[in-house]
Amino acid sequence: MNVIVRVTFELGQDRKVAAIRIQCLVHWLFFIFGEIMQINKIYNLLNKSIEKCKKSKDVPVVSLLYKDEYNFYLGFNTRQKKYEINNHAEINCINKAFKKTRSKNMSEYKLYVNLKPCLMCITTLEQVNIKEVYYWLENDKIDYSRIRSSIIFSKVYNKRQEEFFRNELQNFFKILRG
Repeated sequence: MNVIVRVTFELGQDRKVAAIRIQCLVHWLFFIFGEIMQINKIYNLLNKSIEKCKKSKDVPVVSLLYKDEYNFYLGFNTRQKKYEINNHAEINCINKAFKKTRSKNMSEYKLYVNLKPCLMCITTLEQVNIKEVYYWLENDKIDYSRIRSSIIFSKVYNKRQEEFFRNELQNFFKILRG
């Protein structure tokens, strides 16, 4: 931090401006570090949920509906287990939240999912007012250019985590197809 202060003073700025810049930098670093820590915690929760998908012999797609550390709901695919076509991970965790909160307004929640949601799930997300979705893998089966949605989709860029989720999906389909 001393380097930043010296550089700022060399540019002719006073101590108050330098102090404000340092505070902004420190807050920004804490924000970024906090976001990374949160993503890692969420990844670990999703990682554990993949085991449940394996037991039910469903496609390993997992999701987490997250408001804060006390209000979150995990979901995973149960289409094959329950023989219901709409039992996607995203819809399952939304249903859990709906039963618990008795509210269909989930605008304060963010959704984290290992595979970008399909059209059916996007429609469900819009109905419950979820505004932000974070995902690790693209869904190559969907042409997203044709979808109009107010949801903000953000890709999580972490090669190790992305590789893990990709391997889980590839291994599932290798076993399924023999």
